[in-house]
Amino acid sequence: MARRYFGTDGVRGVVGRDLTPDLIERLGKAATLWSKGGRVFVGRDTRASGPELEEAFARGIVEAGGNAVLAGVLPTPAVALLALDLGVVVSASHNPPEYNGIKIFDRDGQKLTDAAEEEIESLLDAVIPGSVAGEIDRVDVANDSYLEHITERFGSELSGLRMVVDCANGAYSAIAPQAFEQLGAQVTAIGAEPDGTNINVGCGATDLSLLQRTVLTGRRSTATRSWRSSPTTSASISLPSR
Repeated sequence: MARRYFGTDGVRGVVGRDLTPDLIERLGKAATLWSKGGRVFVGRDTRASGPELEEAFARGIVEAGGNAVLAGVLPTPAVALLALDLGVVVSASHNPPEYNGIKIFDRDGQKLTDAAEEEIESLLDAVIPGSVAGEIDRVDVANDSYLEHITERFGSELSGLRMVVDCANGAYSAIAPQAFEQLGAQVTAIGAEPDGTNINVGCGATDLSLLQRTVLTGRRSTATRSWRSSPTTSASISLPSR
């Protein structure tokens, strides 16, 4: 059976046109049935539509007898890392704010196979016998846990490094600048003030102009300093919005 909703990277579309709360709820139910009614860890990016779609997915999980663990705004790699029986992120990655989507990871944090996605789609209209409902739990420590994980596992000494970090007004806005600062870097954060409508707008991987301007401004500023100043190294990073 050919997939109708899943594409190369989950289910994505314009909210209200291609992607509706009803569809997301059905996906939540189908994914939970496919995982045999287990625990589903759910995160999202900073889009304004995220909370509504997160709640819709959670309703589907509960309807299928599963346990929805809602973590709020969290980067996609964190969701994969913290996946329970499933991990789900409500995000449309680099797409404009009017888009959103659903990406599902298995219990090992791996992207689902095409065959698994086909099986989930086959359960979209499944009738659930009985009336055993699941539960919704909310956690607020996932960001802290992920920050600690990445700095301890991947961190290195960055003292003397001046960095411009473009967070795309996405899920890394509350994590990336803090992570690099903890490792000793002097950080200039841009695209780090998400308001629900500005994700990937004039920033992020699809528009590097703000990052370029900020780096060039920093270089000009450095060039005017006294030669007696301490030497530093510069770097720039554009992070994915999800």
